[in-house]
Amino acid sequence: MKTAFIALVTFIATLLIGCGAGHPNLTSISVSPTAASASLNEDVVFTAKGNFSNNTSRNLTAADGLS
Repeated sequence: MKTAFIALVTFIATLLIGCGAGHPNLTSISVSPTAASASLNEDVVFTAKGNFSNNTSRNLTAADGLS
């Protein structure tokens, strides 16, 4: 679980650096839940919400590169 969270944070950092090309820049991301545990063979679903430089926010999805 910790490895998945570290991978998500690394990906988010990449998004922060790579945004641009006339689009609003990603300024921050919040992930919920902030902590979780699961039994063997169970999944924990995390939600990532992106906040942008044009004062908008939205849930980030697989279309944004999250997995």
